[in-house]
Amino acid sequence: MSWAKDELEFMDLGDHRLNERGIHILDKLGLSPGKTIPQAFKSWKEMKAAYRFFDNPSVSEDKILAAHLGKTIERVAEHPVVLFVSDTTDINYTTKTKMKGKERLDNKQNGLWLHSTIAVTPAKLRPRSPIGSAFGQLRIPI
Repeated sequence: MSWAKDELEFMDLGDHRLNERGIHILDKLGLSPGKTIPQAFKSWKEMKAAYRFFDNPSVSEDKILAAHLGKTIERVAEHPVVLFVSDTTDINYTTKTKMKGKERLDNKQNGLWLHSTIAVTPAKLRPRSPIGSAFGQLRIPI
């Protein structure tokens, strides 16, 4: 079983074909960290299918992340102690003219705060084994 099939087992995009396509796409992207869609997919057909998938109105970040969150909660429940390590990153687009109007925070600055959290087991239980992650965007003036 692929990592994506296991991780997104409960993903519900409203159509089993979309679910299967999503698992395939995320499996390929997961094996190509840092690569763009054209770099990760070798054929035009696969690349076009990936773009169509992400452009589909039934596909949303929330639906994909909900499946990951469900699996993370399952893994957390398996351990007596879990550490949730968090970080907040300030992304400021104010000086980037091409980003004008994107993620507008207030009338003076453009950007967002990205708050990420990773769940890990302590070294005593299993050497700092990651068991899930979560990302949230806080649109707060920076």
